[in-house]
Amino acid sequence: MKASSIALSGLQAQSLRLHASAHNVANVLTDDFKSQRIDLQARASGGVQASVGQVDTDGPLRFDLGTGEVAGQHSNTDLLHEVVTQITAQRAYEANLAVIESEMSRLDTLFDEIG
Repeated sequence: MKASSIALSGLQAQSLRLHASAHNVANVLTDDFKSQRIDLQARASGGVQASVGQVDTDGPLRFDLGTGEVAGQHSNTDLLHEVVTQITAQRAYEANLAVIESEMSRLDTLFDEIG
């Protein structure tokens, strides 16, 4: 069951990555928005712990059209990065799901043999 527990933590981490990426894309036109990132930390018992952080890089400058002065920043969300994040999170989610399905199949076989 340890494999399932490790894979479940991976499912949760990848789900959080997809959620944060969707949040970033939804706010790509929000001025002064700082995108989120997911930090992964290995757990001593196996698996991974995911936490939400913030990308601190600055977005492009935003200017006041009337005065020409700097009025703030646009979002620092990089759409290309978000597409890659979503694809890799989906693949990692699928891989962790395959581990759980394999473990379930193994247990089904074991229970069938026990009778």
